[in-house]
Amino acid sequence: MSLKPFRLDTLVKLRHTQRDQRRWDLAQVQAAKLRLQQKRYQISDEMNELRGRIRQYVGPGDVDVESLLAMQHYLVLLESIFGAMDLQSDQLGAEINRCRTALVEADREARVMEKLRERHQTQEQQNQTRQESKQLDEIGQRCRNAEIA
Repeated sequence: MSLKPFRLDTLVKLRHTQRDQRRWDLAQVQAAKLRLQQKRYQISDEMNELRGRIRQYVGPGDVDVESLLAMQHYLVLLESIFGAMDLQSDQLGAEINRCRTALVEADREARVMEKLRERHQTQEQQNQTRQESKQLDEIGQRCRNAEIA
């Protein structure tokens, strides 16, 4: 005798798929934040290098004002990009928190469905065991009745 299938198997699979999607979403946002941090480090290094060049450039002797202004403008541009990246990093941090919360919820829902399925299987096994026990009792009763007669 086989166990009855769990009626909500499709829902269990759906919950697992949703949980897997939430994991994927979180991984993607975390990867984006990591890429952004790497870019920020590169820009920070470039800004530090440019500041060093500007300090050297304004040392004693003749100064090419146009080159100095160009370096200053480029530094301002890099600082602006760096500031925008700070804002984007904050937004990605908030998105990571949102994704984590969604993943925790999806995982909880998947575990609830798995527990329901386990309960169903346990109940079905108990029902099957009771049914088999009844059948064996009936067979035993028939054998006893046959021995008596």
